[in-house]
Amino acid sequence: MQASSPESIQITKIAGYKDGYGREIGFHRSGTRWASASTGILHIWEGSTLVNSVSLPGYVYGSVQFSDDAHKVYVGPWIVDTEDYNTTFMLPDQDALVAAIDSKYFPRSDLFSPLNVEWSRDKKILVVLTKYRPPRRQGDDYSYDGPEGQLLVMEPVTQKVEAVLEEDCGFITDRAITISQHWIAAGSQAISVWDLPTGKRLINIADNRAYCNAIRFSPDETYLAGIRVDGTIGVWTTKNWLPYAEWQGHAESGRAIAFHPRLPFLVSGGDDQQVKLWALASSQPELVSSVSVGNQIEGAVFHPVERHLYVSAWLPSEEISIFEIIL
Repeated sequence: MQASSPESIQITKIAGYKDGYGREIGFHRSGTRWASASTGILHIWEGSTLVNSVSLPGYVYGSVQFSDDAHKVYVGPWIVDTEDYNTTFMLPDQDALVAAIDSKYFPRSDLFSPLNVEWSRDKKILVVLTKYRPPRRQGDDYSYDGPEGQLLVMEPVTQKVEAVLEEDCGFITDRAITISQHWIAAGSQAISVWDLPTGKRLINIADNRAYCNAIRFSPDETYLAGIRVDGTIGVWTTKNWLPYAEWQGHAESGRAIAFHPRLPFLVSGGDDQQVKLWALASSQPELVSSVSVGNQIEGAVFHPVERHLYVSAWLPSEEISIFEIIL
């Protein structure tokens, strides 16, 4: 990462939206159209105007992506048409999905459900995190038989399971999945990385006693960053998956992490209500600027064109805050 001069850099709040709150925020590449999503609802924006709110019939998380022409939004297992606001669900029904991954060793209970669905950039695959309570062991009122979830690769058109990445992933959190053009990564105590075309596991990195809450690849795919429940932040190089930097970023649980699309900056946020901007010009990250938003932070993303940072926070009150990065 190239060096930058952080001394005069500041982040200043320029706007806040109470309406249209969503924990996940995504932009069209032009930066004009964007969307904010929470469980059960998608809000579509045009600049500072909330254009429409679309109900999603379910509670599955997932990042927000736009099609190149901005006519579709991909969020969780849904595709939302931005012209007529029709919604298409891209997973098979529960019975079919259970049957596709069922085994005689670990039969699934009726409480099976998808929890997170992430789309690849080309929209040709879905990575699906499933959660379920296995049936109780015979004659046992307290213990459960079998794993608590699986991580699947699915083809959205045929709705077929192409690969099972993890047989037992009960501790992967709902935000700790990310997809680049080449890799799939998911975090729990360790971060696992798979080859995107083949589904082959490449490595387990970053063993740590604290679980990851969110992970993201850098836009140029040279780095992978994760933030943990103990507030620590880690960055690894994708060339050899070795640590680039690790530091204590927040006093409480970290929830949001994002790379700047062009500059060597990383933003983080968490339960301590702090938004922090870090310069990553060396393996010793420097805190450039920080600001309190007065609420627990859930998500953060840089605008693709403007020098703006969008932050979603939800406790004690829901709000999307927009910050200007003054260089």
